[in-house]
Amino acid sequence: MTPLIPNAEVRFTGMYQETDVTDPLTGESRRFSTEREWTYNVSYRQELPDWKSAWGGSAKGMSDKFEYKYLEEISFDRPGSSIEVFLETTQIPGVTVRASVTNIFHVEETRIRSFFVGNRASDVLLRTEERKQKGGPEGTQWVAVRVSGTF
Repeated sequence: MTPLIPNAEVRFTGMYQETDVTDPLTGESRRFSTEREWTYNVSYRQELPDWKSAWGGSAKGMSDKFEYKYLEEISFDRPGSSIEVFLETTQIPGVTVRASVTNIFHVEETRIRSFFVGNRASDVLLRTEERKQKGGPEGTQWVAVRVSGTF
């Protein structure tokens, strides 16, 4: 069978999970603290043998997550996907040069931190802080050139 795109490969990894715990403060059912419900990574790579090169990219995404503490609740949400593209060559014998750009669209992450009077079980909100961060701690935008091999 002839492949649709010669010398190419597509990979998918992902995770979906349902977690449930009774919150020790509120007595209510909730997800595990700091656990995401789902993540995915789709990658594409195509070898270009005549040019001793390869190119490709990937898309990574993840659900929101919550962190539960005694006095506060923190939510993290990044609704978009982080996109990476790369170009790689082995034209120099024994050396691989790879240029890449990660988080091309600079996806924004929102963190909402809610503080409660006494503790979270009181349900009395003291204050809320909101931070919008381009990329977030797991998705900073960067451009890189990597050279590896034997010198």
